[in-house]
Amino acid sequence: MPQQAQESLPLPTPVKGVECPEVAPQRRKHVNPELNEQLARAFGLGPDADVDALVAKLRNGDAVDLEILRRGCLALVDQVHEARDARAASAQRLRIALEASNLGLWDWDIDSGKVFVDRTFARFIGREEHDAVWKFDDLAALLHEDDRPPFGDAARAALRGTLPMFQVSYRVRHADGRWLWLDTYGSVTARDANGRATRMTGTHANITERKQMERALANTLRVMQTLLETLPLPVIIRDAECRVRMVNAAWEQMVGVSRQDAIGKRLHDIAKRPQTAMQKETDERVLREREGLRFETTVYARDGTPYDVIVAKTPLIAEDGTITGIASVVTDISEQKRTAAVLERARLSAENAVRTKSRFLANMSHELRTPLNGVVGMASLLENTALDARQRRFVRTLRSSAEALITLINDVLDLSKAEAGKLELECGPIELRREIEQVVGLFIGRAWDRGIEIAAHIGYGVPPVIRGDAVRLRQVLGNLVNNAVKFTEAGAVLLAVTVVPDDAEDLKLEFSVTDTGVGVAPAEQQRIFDAFEQADGSVTRKFGGTGLGLAISRQLVELMHGGMGLSSEPGRGSRFSFVIPAGVPRVPPAPLEVAHDVGALVVGLHPLIRSAACDVISTGSAHVISVDSTLGAIEALQDFGPEVTRVCVVLDCDAAANLEQAATGLHAAAAARQLEIVALLPPDADATPPPGVTRCLVKPLCTADLLVPAADPAQSVTVRVLPTSGSRGRALIVEDNAVNQEMARAMLDMLGFEVIT
Repeated sequence: MPQQAQESLPLPTPVKGVECPEVAPQRRKHVNPELNEQLARAFGLGPDADVDALVAKLRNGDAVDLEILRRGCLALVDQVHEARDARAASAQRLRIALEASNLGLWDWDIDSGKVFVDRTFARFIGREEHDAVWKFDDLAALLHEDDRPPFGDAARAALRGTLPMFQVSYRVRHADGRWLWLDTYGSVTARDANGRATRMTGTHANITERKQMERALANTLRVMQTLLETLPLPVIIRDAECRVRMVNAAWEQMVGVSRQDAIGKRLHDIAKRPQTAMQKETDERVLREREGLRFETTVYARDGTPYDVIVAKTPLIAEDGTITGIASVVTDISEQKRTAAVLERARLSAENAVRTKSRFLANMSHELRTPLNGVVGMASLLENTALDARQRRFVRTLRSSAEALITLINDVLDLSKAEAGKLELECGPIELRREIEQVVGLFIGRAWDRGIEIAAHIGYGVPPVIRGDAVRLRQVLGNLVNNAVKFTEAGAVLLAVTVVPDDAEDLKLEFSVTDTGVGVAPAEQQRIFDAFEQADGSVTRKFGGTGLGLAISRQLVELMHGGMGLSSEPGRGSRFSFVIPAGVPRVPPAPLEVAHDVGALVVGLHPLIRSAACDVISTGSAHVISVDSTLGAIEALQDFGPEVTRVCVVLDCDAAANLEQAATGLHAAAAARQLEIVALLPPDADATPPPGVTRCLVKPLCTADLLVPAADPAQSVTVRVLPTSGSRGRALIVEDNAVNQEMARAMLDMLGFEVIT
């Protein structure tokens, strides 16, 4: 190490040599007291004598003990070595401490302009790591030009003594060209007799990382401040004593107070109103529970304008866990409140209008239905009198028009009830098969006249009795079947009910109506469930209707805790379905014994209905064949294996021009097999089985009938009529409406009753 560098280190001054008079007494304290004692005794000095006295004695030529002098000198030499070693150890400890603290040491000899820097500084700026002596100007050249003026100002202030410390942060150029931030502390350590600074010593630290963090934090704060200012919601930040520390522009605009007037004040001082209990309570709760809080309240601007707001308060928690304040975000809902009030008034007005409309419709529907029922009843009676074909056609048109008008009135009334929320369902036992057959029976005449096959299918496992509103269920099914018949020009309509297969304890049933009609385009499938909507205008012109049926049906199904579904393909037909709870527990049906020696042959029927019939028959027979014609049936009888000894034939009347001849041919083809024929007859046909036919079923077909064994011809369907006798029954009519009285009288008279009024 160069001598100058060594001298510049802040180490203890050597024992020999006294540069400053004021430090001489301190140096004498370092002399070994034991040696002083020996020297004093040797030279006859007192116990308080010291080295100076000994030196004076020697200078005066007084005699001394050389041995004692020798030992004393050796002791002094040892003391010098110990002091030097202590100084070196102290320097080493200082260096270790500086390096551990990532601090560098510098020593500036002001007169020579030389600066000693240790190896830490060299590491900072990317140079070789060793101690070095720099010229002050060379070091100054490393500084960023913007930092040189403040560096010089701080140095001059410290040299003049106007500042006790030299402290400055500045940038220096690294060897690779980048800029580093250093933080320098120092002080004047020597001055001449005139008080001029001759030496300054201090440390420097690399604060580049800290500066980067500060810059990143400043950028983040700047972004947050920008967001805070641009946020349309008023924001206010208060300290732990609830004094305002920060607000944004939206808050200033709402409250009508500038941030300069708000900072440092409490809210009730700003608004010039007493603090509300809610403000105080919510502040205390946030500070106490250390959790956010959201509530609705009313705040007031300085001019007294009230605002309905939602306030979200959040505690500001420091890293050490102390709460430093509360941040509040305010959402102005005054306009929403006003809008809600307007909407509420509109809702009440609309509900009142709906109630008025409902009362009107209820009264008017009763007044309209009463005469229309008379029209329908009288038309039915007139139809049963002796009329020619033209007159009968007129009467049928009259009756169908009146029935359509009654249906429309009922639909409008139901829609009005649904809109008013007054549509309620009853809950009672429903004999499912009877309801299904009644619905299909209502449309068999119209379907048969148009050449459309219609049938009902009850799937395996469907319970005979469920719980619900029988009238509303019949209404929904009637609407769906009515639409199916209306929009089908040829083909078939099938009303089906099946069990929904799932593991739920509560049983659910799927009702569906499938047709082969015009279908519904995908774009129209959701819209047709809206009131007064149909697929398109051409449908309305061609088929008629108001578009109320599906809308009402969907609302009824939703009241039954179900949902309406539709799958359709234009030109190929539609399938409307809904799933509702059966209202009864799930009970596994009794297992059916599948007969392997019995075959089944289904002849005729539309493929849609034939498929359902085969599904039912297959639950009891292992061998099921379906064909289109009687000729095909005769050939199919040969396809059964030898294990089939009995064959049940379901024969549609449309597949055989003459049932008796067809039965004869089938029996002949059956050979040794036992053959049972179930004939499906038109709706108005005589149900008496012709020769060769086991029994007859009058359409519309219910596929469940195909599970009944047909071995006994006595099981054939017959029509029961009231027995006639010489005496007539008597009936009393209690009715205040003259039209209804006349209609009832005519009906009872036709049935052979004597009417009493």
